[in-house]
Amino acid sequence: MEERKEKNIWSHPPLKIVDLTNEIVEYLKKNNWFPHEWIERKNGETIDDVSVIEKSEKNNYIYRSRAASPYDLTIITMQTEKTFNYPEEAAEYYVRNVLHLPGDLDSYKVIE
Repeated sequence: MEERKEKNIWSHPPLKIVDLTNEIVEYLKKNNWFPHEWIERKNGETIDDVSVIEKSEKNNYIYRSRAASPYDLTIITMQTEKTFNYPEEAAEYYVRNVLHLPGDLDSYKVIE
């Protein structure tokens, strides 16, 4: 960060939630998954904590998430699936509920 200050590129202006949402929507226009493809897991395998959006064949947008047990990483303790009709809805859900914005994102301030 000190290096950024010396180059006069710190601090940057805050980001707007609508801009982040629009970036995800644009990404989903070209890709079937955000941020990466969902990999199905079963109990007994190593379970990753993951949240994704899938553009389905029916032009719906499916939010999926999964979490492992804190006591046993081979047990799924939470799995969610929520369907949206529009990419904007899915992207906004992701930004607010997965990234917990508005707030801080890396070193960026995110505002309404």
